[in-house]
Amino acid sequence: MKRKIINIAIIVSCLAVASIVLAEMPGPDPDALWQYITKNFPYTEWSFWPDHQEMQPGRAPHGPLHKVYVNNRALNSAKPPVQYGAIQVKENYSKSKELKAITVMYKVLGYNPKDGDWF
Repeated sequence: MKRKIINIAIIVSCLAVASIVLAEMPGPDPDALWQYITKNFPYTEWSFWPDHQEMQPGRAPHGPLHKVYVNNRALNSAKPPVQYGAIQVKENYSKSKELKAITVMYKVLGYNPKDGDWF
């Protein structure tokens, strides 16, 4: 009985922490997401995928070169599919290394189920 109470307390604690973390995430709103990744938690301070460090060769539709930044939710996803709240930011560059565009993917629960809930 004591073990059951401890397990329930652990589960409740984990759910509370998860809800707090996800509560500070923006909804599927472009302005809120841009604020989040540029002001609240600047994406340029995030990690790269372990096998995709710094500038890499790219391909259409993005550009000939790119950098891909990922937040901890994406980085800590053990395997596909990535966790909800995962964000990937791709900086797309020209051959002369001029930034041309930024592409953002954000996994939002229930946003777009047929395409993996990516916003």
